Amino acid sequence: MSLSHRLKRKRPGIVTYAAVMMFMLAGFASIAALAGLVRPEGFDGFWIQTETVGLVAYGLFDLILAIGAFYAGLRILKGGIVGFGLGLIFAAMGAARWFLLIVSAPVAALVVSFLWFLVIVGLLMNVDYFS
Repeated sequence: MSLSHRLKRKRPGIVTYAAVMMFMLAGFASIAALAGLVRPEGFDGFWIQTETVGLVAYGLFDLILAIGAFYAGLRILKGGIVGFGLGLIFAAMGAARWFLLIVSAPVAALVVSFLWFLVIVGLLMNVDYFS
């Protein structure tokens, strides 16, 4: 399918939903990255201590997730195969991030994981839009 034909086709609503969810993931992950990397109680002389190494690593993961999800959202809106692949990867990473919280917040983790499942299903159902 050529680029001009893809531009004439209307984008499916679930694909737009997937792109919006990627932007939301980028926003929430950037806030979580800031919380993990910039801690006011960590400025007492030694920034990285034994207790904070896990929090800093989790903050770096969230920073990578935020940048990647924002780029994936842009690529999903453009409709290329790169957007499809990145959307699947970062939706799976977003769901995996919430699976880590299933013990402490089971209802929220299940609801958000279901939303990411909808993103994955929506992308897979419209693979012809991306090709």
